[in-house]
Amino acid sequence: MGYLTKRLGQLLSEVPSEDEPVGDYSANVMPPSRANTSTVTFDRALGLPAVFRSIQILSGVSSQLTLGSWRGKTLVAPAPSLVVKPDPWRSLPEWIHRSVVSMASDGNIFYRKHLGPDRSIAAAEVLNAFLTHVRWVKGVKSYTTFDHRLGRFIDLADSDVLHVWGMQVPGHNRGISPITACRVSLGGALDVRDYASNWFNSNDVPSGVLSSDQQLDPGSVAMYRQIWHNPEVFDDQPDAATINRRLGPQIRVLGKGLSYQPIMLKPEDAQWIQAQNFGVLDVARMFGMPADYLHAAVEGTSLTYSNLEMIDTQFMRLTLAPNYLAPVETSISTLLPYGQTAKFDLAEWLRPDAKTRAEVDRIYLQTGVISPQDVHDRERFGGTAPGKPQPVTAPASADAPIGDSA
Repeated sequence: MGYLTKRLGQLLSEVPSEDEPVGDYSANVMPPSRANTSTVTFDRALGLPAVFRSIQILSGVSSQLTLGSWRGKTLVAPAPSLVVKPDPWRSLPEWIHRSVVSMASDGNIFYRKHLGPDRSIAAAEVLNAFLTHVRWVKGVKSYTTFDHRLGRFIDLADSDVLHVWGMQVPGHNRGISPITACRVSLGGALDVRDYASNWFNSNDVPSGVLSSDQQLDPGSVAMYRQIWHNPEVFDDQPDAATINRRLGPQIRVLGKGLSYQPIMLKPEDAQWIQAQNFGVLDVARMFGMPADYLHAAVEGTSLTYSNLEMIDTQFMRLTLAPNYLAPVETSISTLLPYGQTAKFDLAEWLRPDAKTRAEVDRIYLQTGVISPQDVHDRERFGGTAPGKPQPVTAPASADAPIGDSA
């Protein structure tokens, strides 16, 4: 009996927790431990305007997209209910919004599967990633999450949850978000913000300096400091008069060659503007946001009308589509009937800028690849495309003779 108890304890100790890295790693290459995270939580990070705006842009742009089901190159119509309304308690834009916010903040999306009357998967509810935990017990994976409808934590089997990963690091049971991976940089940005906010209220920052050309003993230093901060300590006026005097300017008397010099800082120095601007650029890098989206100036760069649309296209190609939309498409596709694939409609975001489209269309029109009506319909001008313009003839003069002069 003692052997079985000892062996069972060994087996349980070998079960990896969600915060414990597993696998083979060299002595010098170890994944970061989630147990040693600093105090940079999501709520604190969201207090930085750049972080809030980045997540707002990611979720706002994503929620404007439409999701469709495709079989090869053919759009499935009507679309399955899992694509039209994945969550029966929320609209499609809200479902996309919550999915992207979950991925950006926690690095994971947990969809709870709901079965329909025919036992097929009819809905994928977005769970609170911060209240969902991955568990391994004797090699069996399960989840624990908080059910708001029941008001308590519940256990879900692996088959009941669809786990969508962000950045996948071997040895971890959860994906890693930009906030988790870059918590040191975010901690520095938070420290600068807090220090700048408390500059004028901190007791450690002197409002001025009393200096003297004479040697002052420690007792005199303490006395003059006391007099400067509380001039009424040596005043025999009643308390009421003292209180009234405090409401207006106070006269301080100095001696022993003492002079007062206030400490004045420029607003940009007191608020650490340069350091805070660098923090904004750091947040833009970690979320893959164009600096112009966060109104952050990058030295040596300039924008023109022609490349503003290019920046939007690059943002979609390099940040939003591969890191946030593609994982959702891949995961939902596994829940659709065989042969169907879920895809977001990115045509409006991935098309070239207006100048490039006009140059390509001119070549295609000259070679007869497309017609003016095709261009007219694609650009959504409405109506019928105008035909080839006719040459304009000048009207006849009133004094000119009409007909044969003979």
